[in-house]
Amino acid sequence: MAVHEVLNELFGGEMMSEEIKFRAWDRRRKKMHMVGAIVWDNGKIVEVDADNGDLIKRYELMQFTGLTDSKRTENYPEGQEIYEGDILPIWEHGEKYYYKVIYDGDCFMLAILDSDQGSYPLATKNYRSEVIGNIHDNPELLGAGA
Repeated sequence: MAVHEVLNELFGGEMMSEEIKFRAWDRRRKKMHMVGAIVWDNGKIVEVDADNGDLIKRYELMQFTGLTDSKRTENYPEGQEIYEGDILPIWEHGEKYYYKVIYDGDCFMLAILDSDQGSYPLATKNYRSEVIGNIHDNPELLGAGA
């Protein structure tokens, strides 16, 4: 079984490892945008354009993990894409824990909210979970782990 097949089985979603996509939180407008283009100059980002053509001047980029969640709906027939900053609830040992997706420089990780228990590789910690929001659109969920 190929690595992506193992991850898909563990995760309960689809892995789209060939796609490199970003979304951006527009700090000024307080709105999430899918990124249409990133302009680089000498290794630095100089411009981020939303997929609708708007220039995003103050932003936080969040990368697509290559995974989708286990939710299958009319809007997400293949599952919702999982990005940095997304929040996922996971049941473990009879209790629900809330995690946020982070990137630590080597891989995507799940960091448990309101805890110092560390973080875990995304693909090894998810048990058929669904994205319930993200840290920007749903800041109230950041206290969900308490």
